[in-house]
Amino acid sequence: MTINNPVLNDIPGWFRTKGKENDVVLSSRVRLSRNLTGFLFPNKMEIRDEDKVKILISEAFGMIDQSMNIISLADISSIERRMLAERSLISQDFTLDKHKSFILSKDQRVACMINEHDHLRMSVFESGLGLKYAYNTIDLLESKLEKILDFAVSLEFGYLNENIRNSGTGMKVSVMVHLPALVRLSLFDRAIKSSLEKEFTVKGFLGNEDGSLGDLYQISNGIAIGADEKELIEKLSQTSLKLATFERQARDELIERRKIEIEDRMYRSIGLISNCRLLGSGEAIKALTDLRLGIALGFSDFDIGIVDSLIIMSQKAHIQFAIVDKKIDNVLLDESRSKIIRESLNISN
Repeated sequence: MTINNPVLNDIPGWFRTKGKENDVVLSSRVRLSRNLTGFLFPNKMEIRDEDKVKILISEAFGMIDQSMNIISLADISSIERRMLAERSLISQDFTLDKHKSFILSKDQRVACMINEHDHLRMSVFESGLGLKYAYNTIDLLESKLEKILDFAVSLEFGYLNENIRNSGTGMKVSVMVHLPALVRLSLFDRAIKSSLEKEFTVKGFLGNEDGSLGDLYQISNGIAIGADEKELIEKLSQTSLKLATFERQARDELIERRKIEIEDRMYRSIGLISNCRLLGSGEAIKALTDLRLGIALGFSDFDIGIVDSLIIMSQKAHIQFAIVDKKIDNVLLDESRSKIIRESLNISN
């Protein structure tokens, strides 16, 4: 078996840096949706108009930033398309249409889908609690584009979007948080109720029958219409800080009451990673997030940034991409995942 380890080869992304509050907040994203005047929404457009929109948007990006890569889905493999979806750079549905194109910055912190649900969906990603920085980046980008492109806007409804809930600012803000202590002490629902403003919703980052795999959750605004951009950023930043405070208090309580149990779960995870030859995706996420908690509590000196990378990189398409051998089955996938995680954490077997 030959493996090209994608973590060791430094695939770029937000997970390459350590952001603020990163013991609890893994990442932040700000997304803006815009449509061009004179064209129907993508789900109603004919191919010739879709091509016109693609050209207009691509040319605009070329004028403001030539370092941005304009990529046609037809030019990359299905595995690469799924990898992009696993990193939330493009949506799952978007990967299925080879006629589509998207725009990606070299550091993969800025990703823009052309003709998905809207003509243009721009996203900026940051490590940790970086909503304000992400907003400043996307606001500057949008301001430059608006001088070139004629965005559809109404005095009554604001920026017009395919989904009325996304009209107004057209902005979606979200953070990914790790809340294992709140879950284990059965304080999650109380903390969410105490922290979340009415604009925000919570969902599992990787769901299973018990909630969210690895106690990872995404907090985001439900609607954009009627909202103020900077106010949304500030509210979600404060909400994230409140949740981080509740989570840290719960972690202190865990150390006081159940320290041996938490250490044991971390060392079992290290043992699993060290000794198991087959690691399924869900099993890997659980082990990595248990290790992540141990690192945050000071029980281990593994690099939390590498663990965050592996949470993303251990998903199926990334493992498929790393396998050089042509014939891939589930056993080879799980074996390769195990090897990649061990190598990335520098754990000898």
